Amino acid sequence: MNVLIIIIDGGGVRVIYYHLAEDGAVLLLTVYAKAARETLKASRINKLARK
Repeated sequence: MNVLIIIIDGGGVRVIYYHLAEDGAVLLLTVYAKAARETLKASRINKLARK
């Protein structure tokens, strides 16, 4: 399975999407204020994607 994790960083928030290339689905994983949290580690993003 081809997977692409997209992180959009701007306007005081970070938005993380999970794109499943095989079926074209794009899932919203999380949105958070940059002031409220440090940058997410790759292991945390992968954990969110598996849920």
